[in-house]
Amino acid sequence: MLQEYKQQKDELLAKYDKLLELDIFPVESYLQNAKPITKEDVLQKKKQLQEEQFLVSITGQIKAGKSTLINALIFRDEILPADPTPHTAKITILKYADKPSIDVIFYNKAEWGNIKTIPEFEQFLKGDIEKAIQNGVLPNSVIFESSKTIKDAIENLKEYVSAEGKYTPYVKQVAVYYPSDILKEVSIVDTPGTEDPNPIRARVTKEWIDKTHANIYAIYAGQAFNDKDFEFLDKYLLHVPKEQKITVLNKIDTLTDEASLKSYIQNNILDDENMKLREIAQKDSLTYVSSLGALIDRMLLDKKELDDNLEEYADKLEEKGFLEDKKHNFSTLEKMIEQKLMSNKGAKIIHTHTTYIGSLFERKEEYFKEKIDIENSHIKDMDISKEEIAGKIQTIKEIKEKFESGLKLVEQNIERLNREKSDDILLSINHIYNNEKNKTLSLVDGYNKSDFKSNTQTDILWRVKDSLGYSFGEIRHMIEGLENDVKENISNHLLKLKQDINMINSSNGIDLSFMGNFEQIANIGYMEERLKSVIDDELSKDRLIAIYETHKSWLWTTQDDVGKMKNEVKNAVQTTFENIKSTLKNYIADGLQSILNSKKSELEGSVKPVLIDKDMELRNLQSNFNEKEEMINKKKELVVEYEIKLEEIQSLKIQVEG
Repeated sequence: MLQEYKQQKDELLAKYDKLLELDIFPVESYLQNAKPITKEDVLQKKKQLQEEQFLVSITGQIKAGKSTLINALIFRDEILPADPTPHTAKITILKYADKPSIDVIFYNKAEWGNIKTIPEFEQFLKGDIEKAIQNGVLPNSVIFESSKTIKDAIENLKEYVSAEGKYTPYVKQVAVYYPSDILKEVSIVDTPGTEDPNPIRARVTKEWIDKTHANIYAIYAGQAFNDKDFEFLDKYLLHVPKEQKITVLNKIDTLTDEASLKSYIQNNILDDENMKLREIAQKDSLTYVSSLGALIDRMLLDKKELDDNLEEYADKLEEKGFLEDKKHNFSTLEKMIEQKLMSNKGAKIIHTHTTYIGSLFERKEEYFKEKIDIENSHIKDMDISKEEIAGKIQTIKEIKEKFESGLKLVEQNIERLNREKSDDILLSINHIYNNEKNKTLSLVDGYNKSDFKSNTQTDILWRVKDSLGYSFGEIRHMIEGLENDVKENISNHLLKLKQDINMINSSNGIDLSFMGNFEQIANIGYMEERLKSVIDDELSKDRLIAIYETHKSWLWTTQDDVGKMKNEVKNAVQTTFENIKSTLKNYIADGLQSILNSKKSELEGSVKPVLIDKDMELRNLQSNFNEKEEMINKKKELVVEYEIKLEEIQSLKIQVEG
């Protein structure tokens, strides 16, 4: 058996050597609060294996009853004082010796200077230092460049670790040597509470916990498993094999309903799958005790004297039955310690180190697997985001395309309307006034000699003006029809444009209501007055009289003279009608073109700013898309890098573990 143990130990030492040669440090954890494992941590573990140390740490929050638990377990007496505050608590290492004694280690100058800078110094430590000075212990009597160590009798322990101890403020840690059967098998480290504000002591505490092979975690039963407990267990005790962890629900004598606590622990801790994965507590390694009841019970059995404080507690606990083992349940804890931590020490040492080496690789593997999962999750999220951006880009492109094509279509339609409607109305005007002109010319042809004198001055002028009045009814109707056609045509195209855009994006931000606001293409009254003015200019009464006066000397002589007068009057009539047509055509054509151009300009003025905004939005989205693409590519590169590292770790694991 001894030869087998030595062989296993040598194999583990060789694995440590291989491990230390690898480039895997620090060994991170995917758990947020977990402390990375360094090469120095592994060197310490190797040293422990060489020296065959088996360390059990006792941890827990302040006032969880750790000191009382140790007093009942190791000393069966009130040797360790309770740590009333985290400011006076000390790191205490318990080791076996035939005779009781203590080694006291003080802070060195550098550590002491550091302590004086912590926020709690003025509030908590300064008063303790002043008390120590009043008791004759000056800092320079115990604080030196290198830490001072002194030996003393165990009876004087309280002078170094209790709240009233005259050396307490200057002490970093204490080693207690005691002839306990338990200490023959294991060494015990009693740590301050998990919320230690002293950075020097907190660092040393972590160092000792990192060396731990097994752990007893004490919890105040009245506040079982709060956030600080979970944080500490995750952060510092992941490396301890679950088979070598014991959880103690202490101070059950303070509970009013022990059954409710046990039900809560069963349902929310022991049976919870998440808690099982985190190895928070195991059913066969969790127990409920009253350490104070056990301590008093043992002191009475050993016929040791109780102080007044313990006497008072003894009376109260006896009434509740907690001075009997079946109530304080301490023998259950002792059996757990013997079975899980003490029996077959060699096998446990081998198991502890084997588990530790394996856990390093598992931790590293889990770290990279978690990294891969996180990055893949990010890639998936960014792919979705990228697809959303691509969809927005496509939507904006479609909106732009609809706007541009719709605008072009409306502009083309305006041009078509200008051509078609202008041509239609102008042809109609031409037809109407040609008819009226021919009727007037026929009237002039029908005049005889006598008619000229009586009719030329009035008849022709009124005939032309009557033609103008007659034709204006038809012209007005045509212009109103033209206006309605223009409004309806453009409105239909704009409605179709808006419907197309709304199908893509209901919030396009463009107001097209102005397109329904049409002024009249022609001011009929003004145009009528303008045309009358043309008639008055071209076919005035004075001009007709002048023609008559020019030809009257020959009026009664020959038919040719009458013909000449007729031709001159007809020329004047024809010129007048041509000028009327030209003026009217130009007026209507110019008016139509002006209004259509105005609508075209208004449409462009409304749409173009939106298209500029869409262009800017498109550029921003494209930039965002490109950034996402670049980030995704970087994430993919990271995944490949992590996968390579994961394969390397798995390969190294095979090399080390064989």
